[in-house]
Amino acid sequence: MPRYHRRYTGTKGLLLFVPIAAIIAGSSLFAAREPAPAIALLVVLVFVAFVVAIFSTLTVEVTDRELVFGFALGVMRRRIPMTDIVRAQRIILPW
Repeated sequence: MPRYHRRYTGTKGLLLFVPIAAIIAGSSLFAAREPAPAIALLVVLVFVAFVVAIFSTLTVEVTDRELVFGFALGVMRRRIPMTDIVRAQRIILPW
């Protein structure tokens, strides 16, 4: 059973995706005369949406045996045994 479990959601990243998607969608309308640029822009839009979805959520879990953290869908998940942790300190990130 976890002693600590927290899911952090980056709402700023999710909100930033909206204007990016609008710019890419608008650009694809102008490029619609040629199918290749429109398709390329839509591929970029899907890629950006995937990246935003993955990195918008970070989950941290602390149990008696390990520290587990990772992004959405288990991307870059790390498990660190408590025996490997030498020290910990609280920090505040400016951003």
